[in-house]
Amino acid sequence: MALKKEKRERDKPLWARQLTAVRTLTGRSQTDIAKDLGISQQGYSLYEKGEREPDIQMLVRIRSVYNISIDWLLTGTGAHSLPSGAESHPQTNPRRPSLQ
Repeated sequence: MALKKEKRERDKPLWARQLTAVRTLTGRSQTDIAKDLGISQQGYSLYEKGEREPDIQMLVRIRSVYNISIDWLLTGTGAHSLPSGAESHPQTNPRRPSLQ
C-alpha cells in the first residue's frame, strides 16, 4: 500500500509536491491555507493532488501566503524563501513561519 502512495506522489507535478511539502513544513492545514487563498479546502486539495494547475493570479497568492519563490515552486531550483520585505500581496499572513 505504501508503495502505491509513493508512486502517486512521484507521478504528481513538481509544483504539486512542492505545495504539499511547504504546507507540511509550516504545520498548517489545507483548510487554513485555502482560507488565506480565498478558495475552498477542496479547491486547494486539487492543487496539491496536481489535478488543477494554478493560474498566474493563484501563483502570486500562493507566493504571498507561503513567502516562497514562484521559481522554486515551479522548478525546484533557487531559494525557496523570499527575502524579508519582498512580498507584494497586501493580505499576507503574519502567522506563517519562514522556511529559512
